[in-house]
Amino acid sequence: MSKTFQTFNYQSIDRYRWDALVEAYAHGLPYAKSWYLDAVCEEWSVIVDVDYTCGLAFQIKKKWGLKYSLQAFLTQQLGYINATEEDIINIDAELAKQVFYKLHYHNFFNPVNLNNLRVNCILDTNKPYKELYQSYNQNTKRNLKKAEQNNLKIITKEIWDTTQTDWLLKQSKIVWNKQREQHFIKLMDNAHKHNALMVQSAWKNDSLLAMVVWIKQSGRMLYLIAASNSEGNELRANFLLVDQTIKQTENQNITIDFEGSNIEGVKRFYKGFGAKEQNYSSQSKTYVSNFFRKF
Repeated sequence: MSKTFQTFNYQSIDRYRWDALVEAYAHGLPYAKSWYLDAVCEEWSVIVDVDYTCGLAFQIKKKWGLKYSLQAFLTQQLGYINATEEDIINIDAELAKQVFYKLHYHNFFNPVNLNNLRVNCILDTNKPYKELYQSYNQNTKRNLKKAEQNNLKIITKEIWDTTQTDWLLKQSKIVWNKQREQHFIKLMDNAHKHNALMVQSAWKNDSLLAMVVWIKQSGRMLYLIAASNSEGNELRANFLLVDQTIKQTENQNITIDFEGSNIEGVKRFYKGFGAKEQNYSSQSKTYVSNFFRKF
């Protein structure tokens, strides 16, 4: 029997039931949690069946009075949760009533479109550190030894230090604007409130050299943002920060999720720690009938 799907915006959704669905079936991906979407979206909605057994969360944007949906900032994957192929067809039919265009990056556990593959890299740390270290490639081991000789100090916090925001915005590779900065600060606050934030930083002589912002969620450690200045790059501080997290999560049922990348140099850095590729796919679609119906 086919399920009946409805659309709820972020103000009317049953947040407890939606977050329970994400917790149970999103394999540790935090992006669809209501607190995460509240931070990174101005407006968002979900399409869900009446029993909240499957669904889709999506960002809402508006142009010329028309609604469309793009992948949200700092949200690598946001696809169908616990949905069969029939569910996906029905959810997509409901989505066509809501927006005239979508560009979505689906979850790794959704059906994969081979023509639009994207690359993620993950590392399972359910082994002793000694075994995990053996999976590092020689370049990573060499850079890690160099970093260890530099007497860097590693500081770990579970709250965002707002005095370091300007440093992060300047040193990270992300293209920032005022709105993105506000979304980031809200995400840090929400993640802290939900015990999901870990910020690691590397220092030398009271100078901040490198930083990794992690989101911890249901057995998954998300490598959300990493940044390093020129001295940090020279001293290989980022190698030390990642290695430190691997040490801390050894023998645990934790997946370190590096969030990419299709960029060869970045992917090579992640794979140097023994990470494996985990593909997901993107999909763009224009709902022409909805577009003309609005007019």
